[in-house]
Amino acid sequence: MIADRMSAPPAPPHRRAARLRRFAAADEGTVTIFACFMILMMLMVGGIGVDLMRHEMERTRIQAVSDRAVLAAADDAFAAALEGLVASRESEGRALETHLSGRLERIEALIEAARQDDARRPEVIRARIAEQVGRHMFGRGGIG
Repeated sequence: MIADRMSAPPAPPHRRAARLRRFAAADEGTVTIFACFMILMMLMVGGIGVDLMRHEMERTRIQAVSDRAVLAAADDAFAAALEGLVASRESEGRALETHLSGRLERIEALIEAARQDDARRPEVIRARIAEQVGRHMFGRGGIG
């Protein structure tokens, strides 16, 4: 049958034009073409959705790993800084102890002398300062 059509002479021009008009006017099968196109589009949109979902899952996983690594590094750095701070405070304490060890008896003696001497009591010192300030303000052209 196909061989017959291949060997048959071409149709006259007026028949070809009539066939083209019939083909253009025929509308059977257009819904099928539209349905196939829509199915293809739905598959493409579904595939894009799946790709986006997998991409987002991978991004979230990488972000979580990165966050854990940063927190672990910060924890290590914080622990190291804390150990350094403790060590420096201990060395400062030892240096202060060494510095004050010879003077501790002198400091205790001064405290005892201040307790026994009335002129070194805080109340007496405050009163003396108030008297000197009043004399300076009122005695030399200040207020009054």
